[in-house]
Amino acid sequence: TKVDNALQEAKGGLLFVDEAYNLGQGPFGKDACDSLVAGMTSEKFRDVVVVIAGYAYEIDEMFESNSGLKSRFTYFF
Repeated sequence: TKVDNALQEAKGGLLFVDEAYNLGQGPFGKDACDSLVAGMTSEKFRDVVVVIAGYAYEIDEMFESNSGLKSRFTYFF
């Protein structure tokens, strides 16, 4: 629900998630990552740009929690 609410608030703009690797942690981590992927592939949130930030190692671990998550991002810095 929190991911969907954040995407809804970002409609027409940018969703910036700092320390994004926290999304993949805890009892709801997988659900949060799954919701983010669902939102990023949904026509409903087509006008939202998603930027995630965090330490590379932890971000890589987060990407492992959902096989489709990493492929949704096109630029890595």
